[in-house]
Amino acid sequence: MVRESSHLRQCGAGPSGIYMTDKLSVSGPVVVEQTTKEAVAFKLMEKIVYFEDKKVPKDRKYWLTLYHQCLKTTSGYTLKTIFEDE
Repeated sequence: MVRESSHLRQCGAGPSGIYMTDKLSVSGPVVVEQTTKEAVAFKLMEKIVYFEDKKVPKDRKYWLTLYHQCLKTTSGYTLKTIFEDE
C-alpha cells in the first residue's frame, strides 16, 4: 500500500496521480523569475522602444514582430537570421 504524504495532499498529487484541488494557499509574495529568455526578451523590447521614434504609431504587428525579434535574440539566433524571416 502506498501512503499519501501530507505534502502530496497539499500539492494535489496522490497515489492515483495528480488531481485538481481548490484548497491551494500561498503564504508570502509570489516571485516571477526574471531570468527566462522570454522575460529578458520583453525587457530588451522595452529598451528598444524607449530609443525608437516616438512619433511612429505602433500597432499590434509592430509589437509582435519586435517581441519575436527580441525572443530570437535571447534564443541565440544570429543577426542575419533574426531579420531574414520578417
